[in-house]
Amino acid sequence: MEKFAFRVIAALILIAALIAAAYIARLLTVGGKTIYELLGENKALHQAIANLTSESPIGRAQVLKKEVRDGVTYTTIRFAETDRDDPTRRVFQRDMEVRGDVVHFDALVIRFNKEYVEDGRARALYLWRRVYSDQMRPEDGVPIEQVGEEPARYREIFKILEPSDRELFWQEIWSLADDAEPLRTAGVVAVHGKVVYTRLEKGIIYTLTITNTGDLNIDKTPILDTP
Repeated sequence: MEKFAFRVIAALILIAALIAAAYIARLLTVGGKTIYELLGENKALHQAIANLTSESPIGRAQVLKKEVRDGVTYTTIRFAETDRDDPTRRVFQRDMEVRGDVVHFDALVIRFNKEYVEDGRARALYLWRRVYSDQMRPEDGVPIEQVGEEPARYREIFKILEPSDRELFWQEIWSLADDAEPLRTAGVVAVHGKVVYTRLEKGIIYTLTITNTGDLNIDKTPILDTP
C-alpha cells in the first residue's frame, strides 16, 4: 500500500511539473520565439531601446475640480501623456476622480543594462499603473493603462519591430511586475514600482518625468488659466 501511494504521489508531482513547464513555455513564447531570443538577438528591439531618451516628461496632471461631499474632499484630475518628440501633442488623456487631494501616481519602471546599447548609457521605460490618494488603498486606484498592451507613448519607437515581436515584448514586460528575475540575464537589470505623490491644487500643472536610471520625479508649474 505504501509503495502504491508513493507511486501516486510521484506521478502527481511529475504531472504538476509538466504542466508548470508548459505554462512557462507558453508565457515566454509567441509565434515560436522566446523573449530571451528577442532581447538577445533582435537588432530592431535594441535600436528601439537605444532611442529611449535619457530623461523625458511622461505625464501631466491638472486639477479640474475639487469639492467636498458629505465631509469628504474629492478631486477630479485630468491626466495626460504627450508625444515624445512633440510635447504639445497628447497621445493619451483621461479624467478621473479620487477621494482626497494627496494624490499618488504609480508606475512600473523597467531598466535595461547600460551594455545593452552602443553608447553605454542605461535606458529605462515605464508602464503607468494607477492613480490613487492617501484616502484610498492602492488596489482601489484608478487604472491608467491596460495590462499587456503597448503604451501609446512608445508606439512610434517600437513600430520598427515585427507585430509578433512587439506583442511578445509587451506581454513579457508587463509580466515583470510579478517576477523580474528570469530576464536579468537578458539585459533587464531592474524592475520596480515607483510612486510619487503630492497635494494637488488648482492652477498648477504637475509634470512627471523619468530619468534613464528609472527615477520618477514630479515638477510643479503655475498656470494663469484653470479649467
